[in-house]
Amino acid sequence: MFYLEQPSPDQQVLIRQALNEDVNTRDKDLEAIKEWLRKEPHLPDTWDDAMLMTFLRSCNFSLEKTKRRLDKYFTVKTIVPEFFTECDIARPEMQTIVNALEIATMPGMTPEGRRVHIARIATSDFEDFDYNYFARVIFMVADVYLKSEKLGSAGEVYVLDGENYRLKHLLKLLPIFAKNFSEFLPEAYGGTAGKLKLHWDKYLAAFEDFKPWFKEQENIKADESKRPGKTTSYEDCFGLHGSFRSLAVD
Repeated sequence: MFYLEQPSPDQQVLIRQALNEDVNTRDKDLEAIKEWLRKEPHLPDTWDDAMLMTFLRSCNFSLEKTKRRLDKYFTVKTIVPEFFTECDIARPEMQTIVNALEIATMPGMTPEGRRVHIARIATSDFEDFDYNYFARVIFMVADVYLKSEKLGSAGEVYVLDGENYRLKHLLKLLPIFAKNFSEFLPEAYGGTAGKLKLHWDKYLAAFEDFKPWFKEQENIKADESKRPGKTTSYEDCFGLHGSFRSLAVD
């Protein structure tokens, strides 16, 4: 079972301050969002309370910002369903992706209550792949993380190893991260948190554990035919004309 180490009591105080979270009003805010969902004809009537609370936290408990973010989350699942369906890493196309990546949320938190995430392409010949499956894996990681986050975090630290992205200058940043976050970095990055592959394997195991949940989520999305006013298009969501399928990535 995928597990995120939860913040200490002192970190929880810092996190609540950073997220503008009031323990006396957060349940009221949650109920307000649930009531809003029930009234929006194009959105799911109900959803996981813990996920809704995670969205509230990510929006610093701004109800309007939370509504906009939830609307976009459910709408994207309708606009690009190929990113959110058949989330089974046993599929050969998915195996190509997960065998080439290593993505991890590292154990523990920084003293300020931030999570540390690391991502890398683990092979230098990762060329021939389907972008839709790549995006699907990334969204699966995001959903597992959101689903597993219980108390929120005061922020996120992202480390992108660019060696196999042909952006080797990014590696110059690693000594800075190693100096300040060595407790949370893998051994290969000058840290003490074990091997990156070990932490990626935790996500892979979670994908199997979450398989029924992923299947259930395929139908929890916006219904654009019921949206009041103008329907949302691909361009509205991404600000791009055309499709990700037409992008040429060098």
